[in-house]
Amino acid sequence: MSLGELATSISWAASEWCDIGGDLLWEQVCRGEFLISGVPGPPGYRHAMIRKRAPSTPLSDLERDALERLVRGCRLEQAFDLRVPVGTSASLAARAIRKSGAGSPIGVLRTWSILMSPGCEALQLLSDALVVRTATVPLPEEEELDSRELEVLTLVLAERSSADISMLCGVSPRAVARQLAAIFRKLQVSDRYELAHLAFIGRHPTQHVL
Repeated sequence: MSLGELATSISWAASEWCDIGGDLLWEQVCRGEFLISGVPGPPGYRHAMIRKRAPSTPLSDLERDALERLVRGCRLEQAFDLRVPVGTSASLAARAIRKSGAGSPIGVLRTWSILMSPGCEALQLLSDALVVRTATVPLPEEEELDSRELEVLTLVLAERSSADISMLCGVSPRAVARQLAAIFRKLQVSDRYELAHLAFIGRHPTQHVL
């Protein structure tokens, strides 16, 4: 069954969901036993899909350390902590993201923040797939964003490119760039990763992101 077919089979009824501890699932992602991906759902929650992977493709110790620093907002310190050059550190993080199945750092952040949330819930789809979710939390200063900026923010957090946002919103790429700049300024972030960290983790990264 494809990812799209799985997504359409989801029941959003509250009675179908159960509380789950996400720590073990994240450990299994790091061991290469599960793949993660985003999945659309009703407002008020963040969602991610986790599917069994066969054969498993575990992360190396360095890749896992790089991934842990990424989700904790300490990317500037990766090269020092891992005792490797900055370029190697970036390659380690990129390989870890690819092995996890996520399309980008934003996808990793979304899933990690859901699994680490005390309110994480899960819904079993098949023997090899489940959806996890947690309630969304309003962004600090979100009330300062206008309706178009909120729309752009939602699309950025859904891992949409600027070209996609331009097409979906019916505005020019230059207008998208202006709206992104306004969002970054109002929320006091410098790029999409910092924006996602603020949205999903609830705080700014502890260090500036390379």
